[in-house]
Amino acid sequence: MVRTLFLIGLCGLSAAAADSVVRTGPFEVYSVAGDREARDIMNFAEQLRYTLGWQLGNTDLQTTWPVRMLVVKKKQPVQPACRMARDAFVCSLSDPTPEFATSLTKILLDSWVGHLPPAIERGLLQVYSTIEIQGTKITLGAVPPQKDRDWTRAHMLSVDPNFSGKLRVMLVNMSKGVEPEVAYRNAFGLGPEELERAVDKYLEDRNFGTITAPSRPLNAQRQLIAKEAAPADIAALQADLQMAAERPGAQGAYEAILRATPESTEAHEGLGLLELRAGKTDDARKQFALSKSARGQVELAKLSATPEEKRAALARAVQANPRWAEPHVLLASLEAHPAQKLAELKKATQLDARNPDLWAELARLQEENKQPAEAVKSWVAAERATGDPEARERIRQLRLGGERKRLDADIAAKEEMKRQAEADLEAVRNKALMSIRQAEAKANAGRPVVDPSKLDAYKDEPDTKKLNGTLQRVDCLGQVARLHVSRGRQSTMVNVSDPGRVAISGGGQSSLACGVQKPARSITVEYTPRSDAGQGIAGDAVKIEFH
Repeated sequence: MVRTLFLIGLCGLSAAAADSVVRTGPFEVYSVAGDREARDIMNFAEQLRYTLGWQLGNTDLQTTWPVRMLVVKKKQPVQPACRMARDAFVCSLSDPTPEFATSLTKILLDSWVGHLPPAIERGLLQVYSTIEIQGTKITLGAVPPQKDRDWTRAHMLSVDPNFSGKLRVMLVNMSKGVEPEVAYRNAFGLGPEELERAVDKYLEDRNFGTITAPSRPLNAQRQLIAKEAAPADIAALQADLQMAAERPGAQGAYEAILRATPESTEAHEGLGLLELRAGKTDDARKQFALSKSARGQVELAKLSATPEEKRAALARAVQANPRWAEPHVLLASLEAHPAQKLAELKKATQLDARNPDLWAELARLQEENKQPAEAVKSWVAAERATGDPEARERIRQLRLGGERKRLDADIAAKEEMKRQAEADLEAVRNKALMSIRQAEAKANAGRPVVDPSKLDAYKDEPDTKKLNGTLQRVDCLGQVARLHVSRGRQSTMVNVSDPGRVAISGGGQSSLACGVQKPARSITVEYTPRSDAGQGIAGDAVKIEFH
């Protein structure tokens, strides 16, 4: 029957005249069943995108790849689950089904920049599988035929009045990188364990109601414009559906398109993917060389022989689909300069934020390039992006190992800096000492060698003597005072050359008057002996003490 649909797509203008296409956002709805049916399916997809986006904090959710839907007539075979085919997700249906709603929700969640705990994501997929959309009225919460604890939790958070208004807060927190436990408490005031006890109570009460969810103000029959679809586009979509389902008729469908439209890049690309799947790499490369989509150019890059050819193909892929991370990952693998490699990997993680392997690769590269703070952020993002507890623990251990290496490296670097500073100081000292030695050698050149053992001991101050006796007279000679001190019949003269430098103590210290002292006073004079005792002067006073 699918083969029959494909042939209808290639038939004459009388059949193609009824085919139409409606495009909005990331969605393309092709119809061989009528314009109204195409608008209804588009309205369903757009309202689901809006409501889910409202809960996630972004009412204009985009997808990495377009989603192409083929609306067929009632009772014709359908493929309601959207699957990746060539350069888009593809599906076929006559009416929205739970399988279609689930696959569409999954595509939108996978393209979201935030992170959801796996249990929450599984539950939301089940809740949105039973979404009911009539125009702009959206009913959320219908019970599916089979439900589990994940559905119960998501239903409580989405529908129960105690939680439904707060779920959006939790999801927005998570989109900004907030840890799950913190996001739970910010939204509900409960930790994960407390929330699970609330789920137990909710499951026990079994009060599973519904709510009317926010919707996009959209009049499908007036605002969604249906245009005539090209027969080749319908045919390519039908061939893509066969390839996505891995049906043997896909190759014949693409070949039929080429017979009718030899320049069809879509058919060349489809054949290239099929030949690549069959291991015919040379034939695949020839087909990809005629393609224009990002998928075809990436596959061409992988099969190209030289780095220049690879880079050129990847550049075309980036231009064809700026939302796809894969071209940036491959460009990073071709770069030799660390800064360029880091730039490509960072771009890849921005586009595919839920890929833990990309975050881990970026973290390792940041560690290698001495960016420890950035590496820690990337490791944390890698932990958050994985839903596997064992994988999360492995990533955590890698992060801790990297932090230990960084701390060890910091300690080693500080010790090396200290050692180098000490070495530099020692070098300065040695240089100064060498200069002194050279100066000494120059000054002592030609002089006799002095025996150090015969030198007098070094003293900080000159030797002094003490003179005890009676002060008889003081001669004032300008700035100099001369003391006459008698001991019995012997008289000794001591000069006071600078009174300000002589320490005077004892009784009468302030009355050192010129002339004969009446009465004569007992005195002790400490003085520095003169080497030249001319004029009978014993020395210069340094300290005078009256008794």
